[in-house]
Amino acid sequence: STPRQLPTGARIDFDAEITTFPLQTANAFLPADMLQLAGSAKGKLTIRGRPSSPTINGSVGFSGGQLTVPMIGTSFGISEREISVARNRLDFNDFSLTAPNWQPLTLDGIIDASDFSRIVADMELYTVNFAAVSSTRQGWSQVYGRANIDADINAKGPLDALAVRGDVTILS
Repeated sequence: STPRQLPTGARIDFDAEITTFPLQTANAFLPADMLQLAGSAKGKLTIRGRPSSPTINGSVGFSGGQLTVPMIGTSFGISEREISVARNRLDFNDFSLTAPNWQPLTLDGIIDASDFSRIVADMELYTVNFAAVSSTRQGWSQVYGRANIDADINAKGPLDALAVRGDVTILS
């Protein structure tokens, strides 16, 4: 069948509010040995404008969020700080994952999708003494022990030609 064409001048006028979305629902779409989620997400989203160039605004936040990487037997807390979206720009303002040693891995910056054909990022990822691996030997863990890191990484430019620069130091 032929796809239906939208009428000339068609507009999107969409509002959504998610009061509680269980993150574990996403686990069905993730490789079980690589990543598992727990906790919940909430958010509001509006999409307005022409289908070829919509404007997106809103925010998403997490409650009790946890990201577990089974292959290293380590879980990380997900920040409760909201990620805002204003005029197609995602703003990560001190958004973080928290390691088992309570040290944050912080993400600051923006992803600008104001031109969907050229999405651009200007992001910084940094941490001090972050327990990237903190586990005992388990049957399912491919890596175990302790590995703490310091990191200062910048990612800038269009996503299809992203320039990533930085330093990562393994402390233990």
